[in-house]
Amino acid sequence: MAGEEMLPWLRQIDGFRGLLMLSDEAAGTTLVLSFWESREVAEHHRVAREAFRDRITSAVNVDVLDVSGYEVTFADLGGWPPGGSGAAA
Repeated sequence: MAGEEMLPWLRQIDGFRGLLMLSDEAAGTTLVLSFWESREVAEHHRVAREAFRDRITSAVNVDVLDVSGYEVTFADLGGWPPGGSGAAA
Protein backbone atom coordinates (compact mmCIF):
# COMPACT_ATOMS: atom_id res chain seq x y z
CA MET A 1 0.00 0.00 0.00
CA ALA A 2 2.78 2.45 0.88
CA GLY A 3 4.49 1.89 -2.48
CA GLU A 4 1.27 2.58 -4.35
CA GLU A 5 0.91 5.84 -2.42
CA MET A 6 4.52 6.91 -2.92
CA LEU A 7 4.95 6.13 -6.61
CA PRO A 8 2.67 8.78 -8.17
CA TRP A 9 4.24 11.48 -6.00
CA LEU A 10 7.79 10.32 -6.75
CA ARG A 11 7.12 10.20 -10.51
CA GLN A 12 6.48 13.95 -10.42
CA ILE A 13 10.05 14.64 -9.24
CA ASP A 14 12.65 15.33 -11.91
CA GLY A 15 15.43 12.76 -11.70
CA PHE A 16 13.36 9.97 -10.11
CA ARG A 17 14.10 6.68 -11.87
CA GLY A 18 12.27 3.94 -9.97
CA LEU A 19 11.08 2.32 -6.76
CA LEU A 20 11.63 -1.22 -5.48
CA MET A 21 10.08 -2.71 -2.33
CA LEU A 22 11.20 -6.08 -0.96
CA SER A 23 9.09 -7.51 1.87
CA ASP A 24 9.65 -10.30 4.35
CA GLU A 25 6.17 -10.99 5.67
CA ALA A 26 7.41 -13.47 8.28
CA ALA A 27 9.72 -10.85 9.79
CA GLY A 28 7.28 -8.01 9.18
CA THR A 29 9.93 -5.90 7.43
CA THR A 30 10.18 -4.14 4.09
CA LEU A 31 13.24 -2.75 2.33
CA VAL A 32 12.43 0.24 0.13
CA LEU A 33 14.87 1.32 -2.57
CA SER A 34 14.34 4.47 -4.59
CA PHE A 35 16.48 5.11 -7.66
CA TRP A 36 17.63 8.55 -8.78
CA GLU A 37 19.42 10.01 -11.75
CA SER A 38 22.31 10.98 -9.47
CA ARG A 39 23.27 11.37 -5.83
CA GLU A 40 22.98 15.14 -6.29
CA VAL A 41 19.38 14.88 -7.50
CA ALA A 42 18.45 12.62 -4.60
CA GLU A 43 20.07 14.99 -2.13
CA HIS A 44 18.37 18.01 -3.70
CA HIS A 45 14.97 16.43 -2.96
CA ARG A 46 15.96 14.88 0.40
CA VAL A 47 13.96 17.19 2.69
CA ALA A 48 10.75 16.83 0.66
CA ARG A 49 11.23 13.05 0.37
CA GLU A 50 11.76 12.70 4.12
CA ALA A 51 8.63 14.71 4.91
CA PHE A 52 6.58 12.63 2.47
CA ARG A 53 8.05 9.38 3.78
CA ASP A 54 7.21 10.40 7.33
CA ARG A 55 3.59 11.14 6.37
CA ILE A 56 3.21 7.79 4.58
CA THR A 57 4.86 5.70 7.30
CA SER A 58 2.78 7.42 9.96
CA ALA A 59 -0.42 6.76 8.01
CA VAL A 60 0.33 3.03 7.69
CA ASN A 61 1.75 2.81 11.21
CA VAL A 62 5.28 1.61 10.40
CA ASP A 63 8.71 2.64 11.66
CA VAL A 64 11.75 3.55 9.56
CA LEU A 65 14.73 1.68 11.01
CA ASP A 66 17.49 3.01 8.78
CA VAL A 67 18.12 5.30 5.82
CA SER A 68 21.28 4.76 3.77
CA GLY A 69 22.59 5.88 0.42
CA TYR A 70 24.16 3.54 -2.13
CA GLU A 71 25.51 3.82 -5.64
CA VAL A 72 24.30 1.32 -8.25
CA THR A 73 27.50 -0.30 -9.52
CA PHE A 74 25.81 -3.04 -11.54
CA ALA A 75 22.26 -3.91 -12.53
CA ASP A 76 20.74 -6.37 -14.99
CA LEU A 77 17.12 -7.20 -14.30
CA GLY A 78 16.51 -8.61 -17.77
CA GLY A 79 13.00 -7.14 -17.94
CA TRP A 80 12.06 -8.72 -14.60
CA PRO A 81 9.66 -8.59 -12.93
CA PRO A 82 7.03 -9.07 -15.62
CA GLY A 83 3.78 -7.47 -14.54
CA GLY A 84 5.48 -5.68 -11.65
CA SER A 85 5.52 -8.48 -9.07
CA GLY A 86 7.46 -11.58 -8.27
CA ALA A 87 9.54 -13.43 -5.75
CA ALA A 88 13.25 -13.24 -5.14
CA ALA A 89 15.50 -15.73 -3.41
